[in-house]
Amino acid sequence: MRTRTYRLSIDKHLKKSSMSQNELARRLSMTSGNLSVLKSRDTVSLKVIARLMDIFELNSMEELFEEIEIK
Repeated sequence: MRTRTYRLSIDKHLKKSSMSQNELARRLSMTSGNLSVLKSRDTVSLKVIARLMDIFELNSMEELFEEIEIK
């Protein structure tokens, strides 16, 4: 049985929006270093997810994530 695993697709949305990582960090009220850590975390708070959805103007939480394959 294959387990589905997802991660934040922040880089994809940064590219689509032409926003820099520093600008996103500023809008999230965090340092760019903390944003880098966030991008690699296994868990993310709903508050951060909601803020990212608002910043990137997404309609659903699913748009913020991408499925990855764990080998």
